[in-house]
Amino acid sequence: MRLVTLFFGLQLVALGASANFDAAMKLYQNKDYEHAFFAFNRMAEIGDHASQFNVGIMHFRGESVQRDSIVAYSWMALASQKGDENWAKMRDKLFASLSEGEKAKAVSVRETLFSRLSDAVLEKQMAPEVISRGSATSVKLKKSVAPKYPQGVRDRGEDGWVDIAFTVVADGTTRNHSIISATDLEFTTSALKSLKQWRFEPRVVRNTAVAQYGVIHRVLFRIADTEYRQQSIEKLAQELRNKAENGNPAELYEYASTLQRLASLSGVDLTKYKVDRWFNRAAEAGYGPAQFALAQGMFYASDLACKGEPEVALKWLLRAAKGGQTDAQNLLAYELLSGVRLRQNVTAAIKLLERASMGNNLSARLQLAWIFATTPDDNLRNSKAAKYYVDMVPDNYLDHLTLFEVRAAVVAANDNFSDAVLWQNKALDEASRYDLPKDTVSDRLKAYQAQKSWTEPATTPPPIADEKPANCLPVGAKGHCATNSEECRALEQVNSAQ
Repeated sequence: MRLVTLFFGLQLVALGASANFDAAMKLYQNKDYEHAFFAFNRMAEIGDHASQFNVGIMHFRGESVQRDSIVAYSWMALASQKGDENWAKMRDKLFASLSEGEKAKAVSVRETLFSRLSDAVLEKQMAPEVISRGSATSVKLKKSVAPKYPQGVRDRGEDGWVDIAFTVVADGTTRNHSIISATDLEFTTSALKSLKQWRFEPRVVRNTAVAQYGVIHRVLFRIADTEYRQQSIEKLAQELRNKAENGNPAELYEYASTLQRLASLSGVDLTKYKVDRWFNRAAEAGYGPAQFALAQGMFYASDLACKGEPEVALKWLLRAAKGGQTDAQNLLAYELLSGVRLRQNVTAAIKLLERASMGNNLSARLQLAWIFATTPDDNLRNSKAAKYYVDMVPDNYLDHLTLFEVRAAVVAANDNFSDAVLWQNKALDEASRYDLPKDTVSDRLKAYQAQKSWTEPATTPPPIADEKPANCLPVGAKGHCATNSEECRALEQVNSAQ
């Protein structure tokens, strides 16, 4: 751990724990204390201990804020709640320097801060509640545009695929695209251009069209006369299994994922390899991507209404999110914002998005920027925070339409309407390029041209209907959960009783 020595031996922690943290440290080292404090404080509010400690140090030094040893001590106490020896020594040293009257006040301020931001309090604040157990439809593809086969890989006679994650929003278009994996980079551009033009029937829950997050689609590129032999595929599968047998969670997950890809590309039946079991072994071993994959499958499966299934999905989603899996944090936040499957909790959603942002999740940063720039809640609207998050999203973000619209909204929220018009015109061009709906894009442009910032309409989650859960499929029929898990055994009992 590298430390920057400060006045009286107190030290600013420079752990470099995340991209957000590194950016804040750079601001501090460049003596931009105002923006450094803002950045550290945002991370401190979501439970990042190193940032909490640095907020305390900056209060002690009076950097960007009024110097206050009592507040400084309180933040340092919060940061050291897990028992870090070095931080505790500096906390105690500062406390010992206070007068008796100051000590009494410091204890009071500390307790107030703990009542709001201790690890236990934050965990309780973010505890979600499943509210949707009624029948739901899945997204269905209405329109697809075939990708062009890149000439370079065609000339080499190569097949391949691209796995793309995206959101199907309520109007059936796709947003927030990200490449999960690809057999060749030449495939990615073609696949992305194709998918941006697709249209879906959106997911409907309780008669309300809702966004479905974390949709994953495999775009296949296959030369017509390519042959795949069962014997060759099975040989490769066995080699991968031998490697995974050592129980390493990452290799367990990679084995299961590779089996899925081989099956989709070759058409060879790999049922006997029991792919779902390997996913579950990786998840039970604490591997975040596997936990997220299981949660995602259960949350958005067509038989979501199965008794007990949403709670099992939530279990895996929470495990992955608590383990720092940013896609899980992002998905959980979106569900908390919508109030469709989980009870709406905007405060918890924002904290989860900010944690995902610390893990360099670009979609989370854009969502935060959009919320802070466009929310109808005056207490939540924060143009400075909006700019902070959107500035951390690079120009090469794959979903240009979303990026341009968020940038337009943020600069408009900061009263820069000329730049807002420029960015929104770029968004309109992007929508036209892919033949996407343009009404809302145009409405936002008109607002900026009229020197008005954009405010999203207030939304209310759809009412919770008193619905009878649908009959469940047999456990494991779609690879949703392990047949040897406690939750699935309980679900089997429910199924047998129906």
